[in-house]
Amino acid sequence: IPEDAGVGLTNQQTIAVNPNTLAATRPGVFAAGDSVSGTAFVIEAVASGHDAAHSIIRYLEGEALEPAPKPELPVVNLSQREIEERIARG
Repeated sequence: IPEDAGVGLTNQQTIAVNPNTLAATRPGVFAAGDSVSGTAFVIEAVASGHDAAHSIIRYLEGEALEPAPKPELPVVNLSQREIEERIARG
């Protein structure tokens, strides 16, 4: 990556991005896959590309880049006996 590209680099010489949005240090530039993580599994690179695409859409539509926080799922604490009773009831 040329020095005059205007994007920050990590110590590993990959593109520095916000890990939540995959936005690079230069406005309007996004990066994903091996250019961010270095060599990785293909499925991780594809998933990263999907995440970057969602950020790009938000950027182009003028929305906040940070995705809305995911709601926390409720946790139900059951004893072993309660679990077994629920399983028995179907």
